[in-house]
Amino acid sequence: MTMLGEFFLRVIRFMHYYFEQVQLFGKDIQLWVIMQDKSPLFTFHHLFLEKYTLHNVQHASDMMESLHCNCFRRLFLCGFSLEPDSVANRTWLRPTYLPRLSSLRLFPQIISQFNEWVDSVDIHLQRRTLEYKWQRLQNLNILAPKGRNGVPPFSDNSIFQMAPILNRWKIIGFYQRKVRRRWTNLESILRECNTKYNPLHIACDTIFLEDYMHSQDVVVQHRILDMIVGIHGAHLQDAVWMRQNGSFVIELMPANATPWASNLEMPTLVGMTFWDTQFNYVGLKLPESSIVLDPKLPMQRQPWFRRDFQVEWTMLNRVIEFLMVHNGGVCNVFQSGQHFRVPPQIQQYGFAFFNAFCPGDKHPYHFTKEKTG
Repeated sequence: MTMLGEFFLRVIRFMHYYFEQVQLFGKDIQLWVIMQDKSPLFTFHHLFLEKYTLHNVQHASDMMESLHCNCFRRLFLCGFSLEPDSVANRTWLRPTYLPRLSSLRLFPQIISQFNEWVDSVDIHLQRRTLEYKWQRLQNLNILAPKGRNGVPPFSDNSIFQMAPILNRWKIIGFYQRKVRRRWTNLESILRECNTKYNPLHIACDTIFLEDYMHSQDVVVQHRILDMIVGIHGAHLQDAVWMRQNGSFVIELMPANATPWASNLEMPTLVGMTFWDTQFNYVGLKLPESSIVLDPKLPMQRQPWFRRDFQVEWTMLNRVIEFLMVHNGGVCNVFQSGQHFRVPPQIQQYGFAFFNAFCPGDKHPYHFTKEKTG
């Protein structure tokens, strides 16, 4: 399954149910993933499946050896059903229909347990996260290297001594892609963002996930973030590794996209992951002026999911100001997600709070319908 949003929603919740809740399986089990279009496994698959097995997660093609036969004590084919064919007098193995989202709604619990698991298997994760935040702030010319501004070099304890300095800074991450839906004016957005917000101890940085990465790197990149902004797509799924308790996820919805990728009345598949969590998850619809076409390709070869895009800084700035900056941000202004009110100037862009939460809230609040199909 290459659609990673669907992978999380359709597969991981059932893995959680069978392994964690009813404990039908133990961890001494080999997992193979069937991918369409001969796609390889992504870091995402390893990161989200390794929790359930003592063995390396493998591609389904690794199950079959061309030189000899394999024997399995028991083999479970999840996501398939047996369908008898009376004409051919045989039974076929066919993929089952995708289950509806309303059943087994375990997303908040799954996200929390995944983060607890990552923390338990990597005792150096907190240190690595602080080191990475220091490195990013240094690369952005915010914190100076050794010998300047009193910033010490790394040692066993110095990075933890720097924690008060690092914790003064909030970081907004902007997802960039290189294959499809590339953000063409992201560099100018970052310049505008850092120029305006660095004096307020807010840094703006690029998050790039398309190259091969170690699982730890994916987690660490997100643990330092207070807000993330990205176009609709599977990369937003990794926002589950951000700290909860009010962090912001902004899903940019492509112009002229199909309803399941741009509907403000209910969350997208990825957005449904964050339903009832302690994140603030919002949708921001991009106008037609955001479309960037390739003049070398005919229009019929440029559907919405392949087109690059650009974002006007004025629009994005107003949203960031409203959520995170003005008078301390929405949670400081309204005290609770229950009372969030979107300014008309932002509402007219096409904006929706799918999940609203402030520290101190007993539960999240919603301003749209839940996706159940």
